[in-house]
Amino acid sequence: MKKGKMKRVTSVFILLSIIVLLLSILFHSAIAGWSPMESGSTELLYGIWGSSPTDVFAVGENGTILHYDGDGDNDGVPDTIWERMSSGIKRSLNDVWGSSDTDVYAVGSTILHYDGNDWSEIYIGADRSFTCVWGSASNDVFVAGFKGVLHYDGSNWSEMENTSGSHLSNIWGNSPTSVFAVGSDDIIHYNGNSWNSMFEFPTTTTTVWGGYGFSYCDIWGSSGANVYATTNYGEIYLYNGSSWALAFRATTTTSPYVFETFYFSGIWGSSETDIFAVGGYYPSYHSENYGKDYGIIFHYDGFTWSEMDIRATGMRRLNGVWGASSSNVFAVGESHDINILHYDGSTSITTTITACPAHNVYGVHSEESELLRYFRDEILNQTPEGQELIRLYYQWSPAIVKAMDEDEGFKQEIKGIIDNILPMIEKEVE
Repeated sequence: MKKGKMKRVTSVFILLSIIVLLLSILFHSAIAGWSPMESGSTELLYGIWGSSPTDVFAVGENGTILHYDGDGDNDGVPDTIWERMSSGIKRSLNDVWGSSDTDVYAVGSTILHYDGNDWSEIYIGADRSFTCVWGSASNDVFVAGFKGVLHYDGSNWSEMENTSGSHLSNIWGNSPTSVFAVGSDDIIHYNGNSWNSMFEFPTTTTTVWGGYGFSYCDIWGSSGANVYATTNYGEIYLYNGSSWALAFRATTTTSPYVFETFYFSGIWGSSETDIFAVGGYYPSYHSENYGKDYGIIFHYDGFTWSEMDIRATGMRRLNGVWGASSSNVFAVGESHDINILHYDGSTSITTTITACPAHNVYGVHSEESELLRYFRDEILNQTPEGQELIRLYYQWSPAIVKAMDEDEGFKQEIKGIIDNILPMIEKEVE
């Protein structure tokens, strides 16, 4: 791109950023709704699932299994106390899922089953390690890990074809014939007959991050046409029933290394307009807190992703999330002092990070949005000045989106600004 033209394009982006800055006073905060629970354990926790609000299981290191029934001290009064269950093992457990309160599986270097009374170990052969479990029914259970997927049909466990070379981190499905699994660099799908690759290493990650150590971490959907996959690079991808696309990328407004901080370990929602993504972030090399990680929770309301402020809880890295409803959500993690958080539905302090005016005007998957994303990744992101513009744009975009939602006339003015930018960008990226 010629210097003169680049200068004109970036000037428009600066103008838009200034508009967004002026509108930042419209953005508001509220009161926190996440609080620590009494787990009675100092172990690191990796997975959580429940059959009901009063039947929730959490698993973690050293064979830890915790159970919450709403009345941990058995005094007839609801409380936040968890009770330890006997797993019979000392090896770490990574995930938990069940078809009912009397049919629950926990997986790690082995598979454990709970029948409503006791946990027992299921022998599936030596040299296996499992990271995740999900099923559609008691006779349709999928367990995955570093050597592919095992399936249980109610009588027998069997290896599933075309998965032996997969290193999978999580699994989820919306029916017996539509199951998704994510791993080190691929998303695979089971259609009831066979597993097939859906979405490999994303070009957006290759461009922005360099792709080193990339991995998909978790997957969840409200339906087979609304599925989200998280990554260890702070990204969330959305499957709309036909294709995958980047839906959200977390950034920070305080570090110049905006692409090297966030990761999302878990995701869950009560509906397509109520989704929680949990994980953590590493402060930049120049930060006084470098070397420590901090827990993060982002919430999606159907329009924007917002960070829920959990700093007051003291929670570090978060690994998993599950809820019984939009106002009864649990998150587990890796802080020895606190390892379980609970959300009661009250509003949390939020800071919307990457609401995008272009998405609001044209839609996430529109040609216009795709062009702007390409310009961001392939042109602006290639220079320090461009990276600073990206940071400023996403720092203040939430306020402008909020104003657009409240004032249709203003929205049309912003559309006019972006419409004038698009032809200039289109010429330069041809």
